[in-house]
Amino acid sequence: MLFHPQKDMFHNDAHQALRALFIEKRKRIGLTEETLAAKMNCDISFINEIESGSGPIAFSDIERLCDSLIISLTEMEAIFKPNSFFR
Repeated sequence: MLFHPQKDMFHNDAHQALRALFIEKRKRIGLTEETLAAKMNCDISFINEIESGSGPIAFSDIERLCDSLIISLTEMEAIFKPNSFFR
């Protein structure tokens, strides 16, 4: 991936956990990638890139995904708590 100064380019356990949370939550609430893209008013390739890890993810994208997938602050905090991925 190319560096983009306004994108979140780190690939660590927490970053991968965010992607996994987005996929798990999307499936749990019964959305396909296509319906999530329609709900977010974006192209399905954006959802594919986010979920596969092949594309960059900006903090504003994280916020949009959380809103669309009804992900709470508590769910997000769990990813960054000590002993979850930072042992």
